[in-house]
Amino acid sequence: MDQQAVAEAVDEVDQVMRADGAALTLVAADPKTARIEVSLDLSQVSCLDCILPPAMLHDALESAIQRRLHSEFEVKVADPRSAPPT
Repeated sequence: MDQQAVAEAVDEVDQVMRADGAALTLVAADPKTARIEVSLDLSQVSCLDCILPPAMLHDALESAIQRRLHSEFEVKVADPRSAPPT
């Protein structure tokens, strides 16, 4: 797994998210498991409805990564909006 390609893909989507105050961070890109983990920070967001919904964010990340990696991988997004209720 090309770590640089994954980082570039996450950065591409992050630039879109930052326009609304959100931030994406690449947490891990494990070539052994083909798992890519990304974290979403919404602490600077003033309009949560302006942020891509979780499913669309996942699809945008997957698409950006697929354009750079031509192999199988799994994307996990730590999105506070998807957290189970406490």
